[in-house]
Amino acid sequence: MAALLEVAEPQLRDFNPQNLANTVWALATLGHYDGAFMAALLKAATPQLRTFNPQNVSNTLWALAVLGHIDDAFMAAPLQQAAGIVRDLNAEQLFQLFQCILWLEDQHSDVAVPAQLAAACKTAWMEERADARPSRTQLEVLAVVRQLPGCSGATSGQATDDGLFCIDIAVNLPDGSRLAVEVNGPTHFLSSPPGRLNGATLLRNRLLEARSWRVVSVPARTGWDPRAKEGQQAARDYLLSLGVEPS
Repeated sequence: MAALLEVAEPQLRDFNPQNLANTVWALATLGHYDGAFMAALLKAATPQLRTFNPQNVSNTLWALAVLGHIDDAFMAAPLQQAAGIVRDLNAEQLFQLFQCILWLEDQHSDVAVPAQLAAACKTAWMEERADARPSRTQLEVLAVVRQLPGCSGATSGQATDDGLFCIDIAVNLPDGSRLAVEVNGPTHFLSSPPGRLNGATLLRNRLLEARSWRVVSVPARTGWDPRAKEGQQAARDYLLSLGVEPS
């Protein structure tokens, strides 16, 4: 990846808005951060921001949040631009922007977020969260989690204190700490290297951690059947190996 970025950097000045947005989105999805390359990319993007379409704007801001790259001077402009076209943003774009806004708040950033944009993003986010239902796999994992030391009170679907996130499996541990067990299907992982969380999932985990939850990711396809009697111990051992236990 480093060699690829080294070749791409001198060409950034020739990239159009779609090229720039796609590049930073791809890096975020892969979870690959190169500070020098990001600085060069944003420098190339700045003169073209006015020609960014809604998808370019949302992808770029979301990617910056995933990569943890704060550039107050750059981010203020696309946020203002998004506010001006908020009625043209689809649900996915509003979700992306809301995650960026939450990340900025968690970082105590000085970037000004237009109130109308924040309100529209939050409304879309909460409407989507209201439809969340536990999957069969989540409930199966929940049954096993409840058998682990200190985890008998585990629940499904607990909201974070601010009501913005729904925890797959929430465990309020005896020491007062809180454990979020997130049961992740294939869409949460990169295809290569296998088993590595993608950028969207890493950002979700980071936002949960900022809300005082210790996050453990459990692949939905665990390789054992917790419904089978002979699989119970294997299931417990597997979850313990992932860190599902009091810290």
